[in-house]
Amino acid sequence: MRHAVSRPRPTAQAAARTAARRAARALLRLAVPAMLAAVPAAAQPALDNPYMTFKDRTESTARATIEIRSFGNFVLPGVGVSNPQNIVGGNLQVSGGTIFFPAPKRTAASIAHDNGIRGAVAANSNFFARPVTLAGDIEETTKLFPAGARYAELEVGSLQAPTFLAFQFEMRHSLFNTVFNETAAAQLPWPETLPPEAAAALEPQPLVSVTPEGESVREPVADLLTSMIGDNDIREITPLAAAKYLTAELIYRFRVQAEVPQVPGGFLNRNNALLQTSGRVTELRSLAITDAGTAANRLTGSRFTLVNLWVALMREAGIPARVVVGFDLGSALSIGRFEFDTIDPREPGVIAWAEFALYDQASDILTWVPVDVYELDQQTNQRQNWQQPWNFFGTHPYLSTYVPIAHAWYPPMSATVFGFSLWGWDAQLNADSGADLRVRFEQFAVQQDGRTGRGPALLPARGLASGKATER
Repeated sequence: MRHAVSRPRPTAQAAARTAARRAARALLRLAVPAMLAAVPAAAQPALDNPYMTFKDRTESTARATIEIRSFGNFVLPGVGVSNPQNIVGGNLQVSGGTIFFPAPKRTAASIAHDNGIRGAVAANSNFFARPVTLAGDIEETTKLFPAGARYAELEVGSLQAPTFLAFQFEMRHSLFNTVFNETAAAQLPWPETLPPEAAAALEPQPLVSVTPEGESVREPVADLLTSMIGDNDIREITPLAAAKYLTAELIYRFRVQAEVPQVPGGFLNRNNALLQTSGRVTELRSLAITDAGTAANRLTGSRFTLVNLWVALMREAGIPARVVVGFDLGSALSIGRFEFDTIDPREPGVIAWAEFALYDQASDILTWVPVDVYELDQQTNQRQNWQQPWNFFGTHPYLSTYVPIAHAWYPPMSATVFGFSLWGWDAQLNADSGADLRVRFEQFAVQQDGRTGRGPALLPARGLASGKATER
């Protein structure tokens, strides 16, 4: 039982890190260097509905770079869903294929600007623009990927380089803080039907409902649900009440602790992301996460495991829910350029939270409710009163500094993936002396209240037109 385990109080060092994060967020909200040009704020999209209000808009431009570096005697095992492979063998050669990188259309507190999605490729030198296709778009298809995940697809072609290959994706988002009208939401009954976007958040996903090899993990999650509600029918209370009650039970029983990721090297930050530093940039190699079935039995694991189990528990109760993986601008503030984990390499950087769908069927209003399970877990070691409003459940004061990356731990299409690093491909790579794969995230333009911080652009201006995204 959770109450038998005493949670250690935060250390002075941890408190200092938290204070640094809050100070960084405050600085981000108040100003960026006066030397940087101010840009007029774009009109805020009409997002408010009777259940959620959006405020504190941030315009974010982020860049993700997948790097492949050659060096001797290194083998990185693939854990592909359907096509596992090993990178073996300093000459790098890629033969054809496509890279699949997550590009969420929208989350509970963000909207992607598709005209800001661009792609590029480099082989030992400068980047060159490549067209990007969007797969799984909510408005463009009737069959969504599980959780409504969407991917930017970049054709690789044939590339050869002695030491270095890289692929870049540039994405723009509007980010918001949220204010949840819990009183109104508490009146919503269980819907008889769900819109496609919500129904997709009940579809099976690796680590949530199945192992990477495809074996079901639902039974331990169902047992955990039964241990929380007994013989009662969860639908005897409203969807919102059910979500809050189960959240309170889970964070009371679960203990966050370190896990070991699937690939060697680097160091773990305190959220169990396997990172490796290179100058001022920290790069992601994998996430330490356990499937929901194993986590339901152990009730221990990393932040990512906690979020993943929460999603599985909601779905088992019939509540559409999905993971959001992203990075936190508030922990990575620098002058005019934002790169995660630059204040302290063991600060969060890459993080995860979750959201569930509330559907007002009578008015046809779908509302995604953000739930920062980890932040809730850090508030107290006691059961929280699920009949009272909580910060970080619906209302979230930091989401305007959380940049979303993905709704899945790796792509749902037939692809090879390496660790749980969010992306995948169906290309073939030969590396004579071995290769190391990493993903680097950088924030190089942030706009709040008409003030902007800028870093170097992704591509030369002459290359931008050919790199814009197209719908598939």
